[in-house]
Amino acid sequence: MTESVLIRRLSLRVDLFRALWKRATRSMIVARERSALKTLSDAQLRDIGLTREEALAESRRSPLDLPQGRWRGW
Repeated sequence: MTESVLIRRLSLRVDLFRALWKRATRSMIVARERSALKTLSDAQLRDIGLTREEALAESRRSPLDLPQGRWRGW
């Protein structure tokens, strides 16, 4: 194998690792935020425009069910 082929393969592996790390980190953040929704008072939920039922439904979503599009600069 040539050096350029090895460099491309290594680059693809690094890119894959970065993508997986980013997704795992994002999943942990989303899970923490969804869990925090359960602890908010009704007044706090009203401030962010959610009902208790919506907050509980959101808190039950899977950590792997991530928001689509740009989210927090990710």
